[in-house]
Amino acid sequence: MVSSMVPEDHLLAALSPLWRKRFVAALRFMDQHIHQSSFPTWDEVAKAAAVSPYHFHRMFRAVFSEPPAQYLRRHRLRIVLDSLVDHPELSVTTIAHQAGFSSSQALAKALKRDLGCSAQEIRRLREKGGLEKIEKLFLKLGHPGEGEESVEQKLAEQLSFTLHNYPKRYIQVIEADLKTSEEVIDIAYELSRKHKVDLAWYFRLSDYQKPLAEQSVSVGYYLEEEKEGCLIVPDGSYLEVRCAFSSETGYIAAWDALYRKALEADAELPEDSYCTETIHGPIKLLDTSLQMSLGLQVI
Repeated sequence: MVSSMVPEDHLLAALSPLWRKRFVAALRFMDQHIHQSSFPTWDEVAKAAAVSPYHFHRMFRAVFSEPPAQYLRRHRLRIVLDSLVDHPELSVTTIAHQAGFSSSQALAKALKRDLGCSAQEIRRLREKGGLEKIEKLFLKLGHPGEGEESVEQKLAEQLSFTLHNYPKRYIQVIEADLKTSEEVIDIAYELSRKHKVDLAWYFRLSDYQKPLAEQSVSVGYYLEEEKEGCLIVPDGSYLEVRCAFSSETGYIAAWDALYRKALEADAELPEDSYCTETIHGPIKLLDTSLQMSLGLQVI
């Protein structure tokens, strides 16, 4: 069973087919122009969605619990946060322009207002390995829900987990110097396109809070039997969930829920526990999401 961690999927599902089609068109139009500082007018967005400009803002807020300008800024800030974490070589001005902000000053104002910090502070967190605090920033950029929890966190509470007892599994490791999540996604698409296989991602639990470049991870694809030089995934019990993600926010919320489920099930984590992730063949949910399985070794 695949659970969607894409807030828009759940919010749009409650609409009639006509209005669902209109707001899917609006979101796609916004996504196509999100990197432009000269963003189209809201009248143009309304026109692309075949909604009266007079009603567009009110209807958008009724569906998504925030005005369209806030929705746009929040998604732009997620792009910024990804870039600040994954691309230390880029200047803040370059990142601001790539995310559609008119200047680094405009970005600084948005970061202070929505996250309470600066680009430099985020980069210092990255340099010092403060991933837990960075994850909290991503959760702040979740889709607004009722109360303090985001829609992604609410969806995570509803996830269905399964406990699998696996024999030894084997991974054909791909030699790759992975420093960013974008490089992982690129490899996943290439594997899916060329070999019709899913990307297997395997790492120690103790590495989870380290920056990607410092993790002792192995990336490749599963084999049906052991071959020379392949990686052996230990047998045992793994608590798992399969989801569709469109953002880091949903991914973090799902991992948090996976740990909570382990606690509720009175499961123990081995001292040298392993985690597994699988990026399945790319799917289309608003053309922006990936389907993944997350697994946590338990005893």
